[in-house]
Amino acid sequence: IPVGGMLVHDFQKKGEFIRNGYMGNGVVYSIISYSARKFASVPLYVYEIQNDAEFKRYKSLMGGGMTTTGPAVFQALKSRKKALTAVSSHPLIDLLKRPNPIQGGSAFFENLYGFKQISGAGAGWVNRGDNPDGEPMELWCLPTQDIVIMVDSKDYLEPAGYQLQSGYIANLRKEDVLYWKYWNPNWTQNGSHLYGLAPLEAGGMVANERSKADKTGATIMQNQGSKGVIHAKGDNPFTNDQRELLQERIDQEVNGGRNAGRVSLANTELGYIDLGRSSLDLALEQVKRTSKEDLCNVFGLPPVILDPSKGTLANLEASIKSFVTNKIIPEWCGLRDDLNAWL
Repeated sequence: IPVGGMLVHDFQKKGEFIRNGYMGNGVVYSIISYSARKFASVPLYVYEIQNDAEFKRYKSLMGGGMTTTGPAVFQALKSRKKALTAVSSHPLIDLLKRPNPIQGGSAFFENLYGFKQISGAGAGWVNRGDNPDGEPMELWCLPTQDIVIMVDSKDYLEPAGYQLQSGYIANLRKEDVLYWKYWNPNWTQNGSHLYGLAPLEAGGMVANERSKADKTGATIMQNQGSKGVIHAKGDNPFTNDQRELLQERIDQEVNGGRNAGRVSLANTELGYIDLGRSSLDLALEQVKRTSKEDLCNVFGLPPVILDPSKGTLANLEASIKSFVTNKIIPEWCGLRDDLNAWL
């Protein structure tokens, strides 16, 4: 640890967010994996600034990537055309296409964004070889749940460095680490606000409700009994032989998928009691439906994307467009600025 450096404790249970959230909850997994794949599908370009004034105008019009009107988009595109020129060949282009020997650009950014969705921050480390001030040679995605922030004993406003605790301890210079995080309003004197706020920190209760509903539903499915009861009408009950014969006929002619749509006959009047669906079954469905919608809202994903059958094709297309416009583009604008400052 550098002289004067102090480890900052993160009070969020990010290991549990991975085990019980992403790995233990089907809805959370679906939301994050879809979002990360969509995020990684955005093509990357390297530009050279030709006009500083137009570039500042372009950034002010785009804001965080969320322009509100058609004229604003048109003006932003005009300013970008005047301000920037695409670069066709540059070492940075090669680095972003192949950040390290085992990953392409899409896989790297899918991992980076996936970690941010799970733990509130995506962390990357740059390998500069033997020269601490050298040009970037490789980019590696770090497991954010194993990153510990170090601060100066007299300064809690920014990290002084980072420590990777993943089976071993590695001290990392802050210049070599990209810590791309969500805003954390939980300001404390020990610096824990420097960690990104995980969406599941806010949505943990909803995720737990969904997991309990899924487990309860699976248990009911495994232990479910008869759907209904057939009985003799009147004062003359079935004999054991009659009951066994009737049960055999029902199994052959009524029960099972092979008898779907078939009309069966009886030679006497019988009664039937429909055990139906219990109130617990109905309550579980309600919990599953509302918890899925709530989790989608926590992560900024329109619910219809996870369940296209609930809407029309037009609704699905509009939802995807809204997700890209209001979630993916602003996220990329934030990462773009951090990458420019880092590399």
